[in-house]
Amino acid sequence: MRNIKILNLLPVVYTEGLENETDDRIKLREKIFKDTNNLVILDTVFVEKGFSSIEGSYDVGMSIPYIVEKANWGQENGYNAIILDCFMDPGLDECRETLEIPVFGACQSACSLAIRMGGEFSVIGILDDMDRCIKQNLSKYGMIDRLRSIPVISTEVLNIQYNTAGIIKKVVETSKKIVKEDKAKAIVLGCTGLAPLVDTMQAELKKINIHAPIIEPFRAALYDAISCVLMGVSHSKEAYRPIRKKFNNFNY
Repeated sequence: MRNIKILNLLPVVYTEGLENETDDRIKLREKIFKDTNNLVILDTVFVEKGFSSIEGSYDVGMSIPYIVEKANWGQENGYNAIILDCFMDPGLDECRETLEIPVFGACQSACSLAIRMGGEFSVIGILDDMDRCIKQNLSKYGMIDRLRSIPVISTEVLNIQYNTAGIIKKVVETSKKIVKEDKAKAIVLGCTGLAPLVDTMQAELKKINIHAPIIEPFRAALYDAISCVLMGVSHSKEAYRPIRKKFNNFNY
C-alpha cells in the first residue's frame, strides 16, 4: 500500500513559545511512522502570514485566508488529509468547501471522541476569551448538550511551555473538580499546545483515583484523519458545496 500522507497545519506563524509543541509533533511523526510500519507520514507546516497564536474570533477571521492557502498547497502536493492544529478549528468549513481531501478540526474530533468514550464531557480551556468561541463551535457541531463546563487555567498559548509544572497541577485540580462536581465523564484539553503534557496529566489523575480519559485534541484529529483515509471517505460535498467561480479582488 502507498504511504498515507497527513499534513498537520499549524494555523499560526512560528515564533518563540512554540518550541515544545513543534518538538512534540516531530517526535510523534517518528513514532507513528515506526508504529505503522512506515505507512503514515505526518508533516507539520505553519502559515506564512497571520498571528503567533489564535485565541479568539478576530484571530480566527483574520487567519482564514492564509489557512485556506496553505491547505490548498497541501492538496496540490499530494497529501491525503489535513489537520487544523488549533482547538478553535479555524477555517474548517472554508477548507472543506475548497478541498476534496478530508480536513479535520481538533475541537470537533476531540469532543466527538469524548462523547463516544464518556458521554458528558468538560473542556479545560486556557483563557476566558475562548469560552464563547468554543461554545459556538460545539453548538454548530450538535454537541453543546453534552458539555458540562469549560473551566479555564488562565494561560496564554505562548506561555504554556514556560510553566509546565504549574499547568499540570492546575489541570489535575480542575479535572478532579469537573469529574466530582460537574459530573463530566471525559476531559478535553482546550488547546493543542497542551499536547506534550497529556501523558503526565493522565498519570497524575490516576494517582488520585480519577479515571476519566483526557482527550488530547491534536491526536484525536490525527487518528480521525488516518481512519478516514484508510476507509476512503471524505467530508460530504453535499454539505460542503464546491465554491462557485466569481469575480474577486483578493491578493492572497
